[in-house]
Amino acid sequence: MMSSRNVSGVAQTSLPSVAPAPISPLEVALAGLWSFILQLSNIGMQDDFFLLGGDSLCGTRLLTSVKAQFDNAATVAGMARAIEAGRAAKGTV
Repeated sequence: MMSSRNVSGVAQTSLPSVAPAPISPLEVALAGLWSFILQLSNIGMQDDFFLLGGDSLCGTRLLTSVKAQFDNAATVAGMARAIEAGRAAKGTV
C-alpha cells in the first residue's frame, strides 16, 4: 500500500485497481490526468473519481485540464456529445 497526498493535502492510499486498465489512447490520456490530479497510480476504467479522493477542487482542476487538452470537453455541448457517444457505444439511450 502506498500513501500520498492529493491536492487538498489529504493523505491518500494507493491500492492496486481491480478495474480493467485503460486501453484506447483517449482512455490512457484521461487516466493520466486523473493520476496527475489525484496523485495516484493505477487508475482503472471503473474507478470512481470521488472514491479515490477527488473533491470539488480536484474536479475543477480535472475539468480545466480536460478542456485544455481536448478542447470544448468542458462545455455543455462537449459533455453532451461525449455522453451520447458513450451511450451509442453501449447501445443505450
